[in-house]
This record gives sequence, C-alpha cells and structure tokens, in this order.
Amino acid sequence: MLSAIYRTGVFLSLAGALLSSVASAEVVLASNFNGVDKTDSSAPYTATSITWDTVAGLVTPAGTLTFIEPDGGNGGNVDGFHDVTANEIDVDYNLATEGPWSTSIGLVLSGAESIDLTSLDFNWRVTNNSGASSSGTSKNDTWTAEITGSVSGSLGTASVGPTTPGSPTQARSIDLSSYTLTKTETWTLTLRLDGTGWGHNASLQDLSLSGTITPLMTGLTFSIR
Repeated sequence: MLSAIYRTGVFLSLAGALLSSVASAEVVLASNFNGVDKTDSSAPYTATSITWDTVAGLVTPAGTLTFIEPDGGNGGNVDGFHDVTANEIDVDYNLATEGPWSTSIGLVLSGAESIDLTSLDFNWRVTNNSGASSSGTSKNDTWTAEITGSVSGSLGTASVGPTTPGSPTQARSIDLSSYTLTKTETWTLTLRLDGTGWGHNASLQDLSLSGTITPLMTGLTFSIR
C-alpha cells in the first residue's frame, strides 16, 4: 500500500509540474483593427469586419464591437463613428459634453481549464468632433475594464486614470491580475471610457488581452496496484 501511495504521489507531483511548466503568460486575444468597417448608420452602432489576430485559450469572439452610452444618456447610444481614419475605431461621442461610452467582448474558454488574466493593453487617439487628432491639453480620461461571469456576475472593475493625455496618441494598460476566467462559465469583458475637461472624442487603435493559460487536464490517467 505504501508503494502504491508513493507512486500515486509521484505521478500527481509530475502532473502538477507539467501543467505549471506549460502555463505561461501570453497574449490570449488581440486585434489591430486592420480592415474594420465603421459604416453602420443606425443605433446601436457596431464596428464590423474585426479580425482577431491572436486567439489563445479562447473561442474566437464575434468580429464586431458595439458601442453604447452605458449611463443611459442619448437614449443609451453614441452618435456613431467618424469613419475618417482607417484601421481604428473612431467613436463619434463627445466624452466631456455628452458622456462616456463602452463596448463589450464575449469570452469563452477553449482548451483551457482557466486563464489568469494579466492586463488589457491598447493604444488610443484623442480626436475632435470631426475625428481628426486633437491635443490632449485640459482633458482627463479614465479607462475602466469590468469582468462579468454568466454565473458569478461582476468580478469587479479595474481602471487607469484619470490622466491627461498630453499628446494625441496614447498607450494604456489596465491591470487585470486580480481576475481569473474559468471554463465553467462564459465571460464578458467590458471596456468603458469616461472623459472630463475640454470637449473631445476618442479613437481606439488596437486591443490586446494577456493572461496565463492553464491547459485542460486531458490524457492523464493512473492506476493503483
């Protein structure tokens, strides 16, 4: 019996070591929005033809992003898209005078027991009411990410800001290291932007979600003799 217990313990230790060695931080979802279509002319406004360039541990999400006014202003809708700059999503909504906007991505695990999230990283551009680049002077913006489970509900929010953009193009990173996605439910990642100060709009230029994938425990069997 001691020998059997010993062999079982060794096996489980090796299995755990194998899973630990496989799991490492990586980009699990990313898009640079090349070829995105912003011609939707009716609310709610949706950017289409989005290609997810990197997908790991997840089912490939829909190639669309719908932008709304999350606090219910303007009937819950943004004003559309400027559609003046290719390969980025130039939302038409004045953050300081009209309100915030948000967009959501459905996340379903595939081939993974869980994903320990690391960060959400993106570049964005400060624009005026015509979609052209604008100075970030006297403007403040807060980006917030929320993780919501189909069973768990909201796991909470993480934010970066308020910060003054300064130059028109900015890189932002939201720390998501407190959140873990599991295969037992589906998930939604919501990105929200609030702005104050002088009137301005915002254009999202890319998006990258990172995390550590724990792969499915398949093909691991043992017997006690």
